[in-house]
Amino acid sequence: QPYFSALKNIELFTVIERVEALAITFWLVTDIVLIVVLFYIATTLIKRIFNLPSREKMLTPLLFLEYVLSLYIASSLFELEKYSRGIGSILYISFGIIIPFILYVIGKFRKVIS
Repeated sequence: QPYFSALKNIELFTVIERVEALAITFWLVTDIVLIVVLFYIATTLIKRIFNLPSREKMLTPLLFLEYVLSLYIASSLFELEKYSRGIGSILYISFGIIIPFILYVIGKFRKVIS
């Protein structure tokens, strides 16, 4: 909570004194946008993989699955920190570095072949 303690001491032009409310709002908006974008990507991928005509029919089951998995992975802040340090780190590295690199190499290889 040092982040919020530091925010409480910030004043902008001596008019705005409670900057932490703005910071929390910005933080929540960016998190919501990130969740929506990732959900859109997931539904698009599932639609293309299974050749579905539309993504509307899978929205409710996928949202329910996402909710259940979020509760299963971490039901408290302590479990979330434990997950992030263990399995989460491996997943972040694989999905953020290894898989994109493999896809890049495959794309270059396919371009050379054709």
